[in-house]
Amino acid sequence: MRITKLSEFILYVENTLGWAPPENQERWVSYGIEARKLKRKMATNPDLYTLDNLVLAVALLRHERKPVRSPVAVCSHVERAIKLAAAPETTSDLAGKIHQAIIEAFTAGDTTWVERLAAAHGTARRETLNAWREHQKANA
Repeated sequence: MRITKLSEFILYVENTLGWAPPENQERWVSYGIEARKLKRKMATNPDLYTLDNLVLAVALLRHERKPVRSPVAVCSHVERAIKLAAAPETTSDLAGKIHQAIIEAFTAGDTTWVERLAAAHGTARRETLNAWREHQKANA
């Protein structure tokens, strides 16, 4: 699901983090107020406070099981969420390197290494990739 509107984001915060509009106010009035607050906050740094980054921060808060008092409070967690989200790229980078190694082994006609690289899981993936590199150096 991709969130494209502030009202969708506010509903997402309500459903994910348990935020609820004040009881003494109509729901649509509360949504309007929160949307205006978010719009003002997003205007202060449009590159940082995008809807995608806000959704990322909600995911972080949900993972940490932290409640928020209002949808605007999510903004204070955006930078931390972006920093934490950047870490898994090293894993996908490893997957790309293994994929490239499989292609190279296949091109070289080395089916044994294709099978070994494709079958490696968990921590053995990095070890297998390093062994493939050593094999390449020895045969170069």
